[in-house]
Amino acid sequence: MRESSGQVVRVSSGGAGAVRAVPEEGRSADDVARIARSVLVLVAEVLAGACPPSRADRRVRADVRRTLAEQAGGLRGEGPSLPPRVLATWLQQPAPGAAETGAVLRLGDRVQAVALRLEYGRGRWRCVVLETTRVIRAAHRRAA
Repeated sequence: MRESSGQVVRVSSGGAGAVRAVPEEGRSADDVARIARSVLVLVAEVLAGACPPSRADRRVRADVRRTLAEQAGGLRGEGPSLPPRVLATWLQQPAPGAAETGAVLRLGDRVQAVALRLEYGRGRWRCVVLETTRVIRAAHRRAA
């Protein structure tokens, strides 16, 4: 069943013939915002080298994990290791079952932007696209 807002809902019988619409678990606006924030923080931690890319396995698709692994931990050895910090975020839901979120992150002494597309399927939200302003040094050197 779909409400007029386009949100997917489960129909629950409250007894005595009463029927009410209940947002499907993980699909309410608050759930999406909470999950998007947790995925952004996880991505920031991986990019900063604070945790291994494998920690993101349940929240990102395999190709996104590979991209994340290529960029992970590039800040190690570049001065004191500061925990990553989310400076600003945004979130939009362009369609039911899809969310796009982005953030400005402080990673060490650098600031960078990341954008994620999350999609809902098989009972959970997963990151299916990751874009970042970070330049992978090996690729940068090859181009020079």
